[in-house]
Amino acid sequence: MCRLHSFLFLALLVACSNENDSSVKDDSGGPGADANGCLLIMKERDEDGDGTVDSRDAYTYDSDGNMLTNKHDRDGDGAVDWSMTYTYDSDGNELTVEWDNDGDGTVDQRDTHTYDADGNMLTWEWDYDVDGTVDRRYTYTWDCP
Repeated sequence: MCRLHSFLFLALLVACSNENDSSVKDDSGGPGADANGCLLIMKERDEDGDGTVDSRDAYTYDSDGNMLTNKHDRDGDGAVDWSMTYTYDSDGNELTVEWDNDGDGTVDQRDTHTYDADGNMLTWEWDYDVDGTVDRRYTYTWDCP
């Protein structure tokens, strides 16, 4: 089986590469998972070293370790400023990502993915305003041994 990791997934892996972030990351277990399979549930950032949390991400996962939610507090005030909710198929392939861009509890954008029988991503579609119309589509063709 070939594997394509979404840009979003990679962005989460590398988002915390500065010296003020002590979160544990290992790409073998997904965003925030360490080598033992422990899952990151909270990431707080102190961008200027003054001892005050400047931003915070809280994560939830299903029993298989797939991320279900990422709730982001942009300014450390305790209020969710944006969130993402994920769904997966029985093989752990990401099916949807729903974005609440302003923390009001309403889905503002939806991404959907389809896969072949081997788990290779075939399509990645974006509906930027959740009106049911695909606004952007990527199609993937695989050549696997």
